[in-house]
Amino acid sequence: MQLAKFENQFETMIRLLVKNKTQIWDEDRAACHEFISEISEYFAGNRNWDKGGADESYAAWFKNVAEQIDALDYKKSNKTGVKIQNLV
Repeated sequence: MQLAKFENQFETMIRLLVKNKTQIWDEDRAACHEFISEISEYFAGNRNWDKGGADESYAAWFKNVAEQIDALDYKKSNKTGVKIQNLV
């Protein structure tokens, strides 16, 4: 009886995950883009978190990473997975 209950709960969780995957993807992608953009702004000298100076090459690199994150498409999972691995 416990196995049937577990299977039912598991199926419900999977269905909910599949139903909301687009929303989850969009929220997580937007959060990553925001974090990387903040790092880019720091290296551009527009944000002062702590001691440190502007570095245009780092700013450009992080801005590029933010643009690549924003362009990711979960519907193309194979290509997206490879792009994520290359970003990391």
